[in-house]
Amino acid sequence: YAAFDGRVAYGENDYKSNSGKMDGVPQWEFDARLLGGYDQQLKRDTHLKFYAGLGSRYYLDEAGNRVTNTGAYGYDRRIFQLYMPIGMTYEFPAYGLQFAPNLEVDPLLYGNVQSRLQNIPLPGFEELNNRQSFFSGVGVRAEFMVGKQPTHGIGWQAGPFVRYWSVDD
Repeated sequence: YAAFDGRVAYGENDYKSNSGKMDGVPQWEFDARLLGGYDQQLKRDTHLKFYAGLGSRYYLDEAGNRVTNTGAYGYDRRIFQLYMPIGMTYEFPAYGLQFAPNLEVDPLLYGNVQSRLQNIPLPGFEELNNRQSFFSGVGVRAEFMVGKQPTHGIGWQAGPFVRYWSVDD
């Protein structure tokens, strides 16, 4: 099977570092993935799905034109990353519903962190680009989805999930 999925998220972060604190920093994250895999039917309505693919993340941190509580200037960051999603989903029916726990690991293939220091209203600051190297980070996704299969038309799924990333400085 093949699949394409995407996600857009917006939130505000409370930033804290040695240079001070800054509340309500706007942040955007865009994620798009192309997946291909194998669907192994184990029993009627029970499947074990293995997949791999290519994913990309684009992250915007918009702290420019803001100042911390100690007077340090904020700046915008743009992060672009390519990763390889590798995962497995086990789908099975129970209690009239369809359950689909999923586990995925996302090794980082490439990344670039662009620090837009030119946003700082002082002379001498320039844009910096820091490369993230092959396998210098990893993401993990896990979810436990519960839903109703469509008999005619549209079905639904909902459930708790975790998305975690650990990337070298």
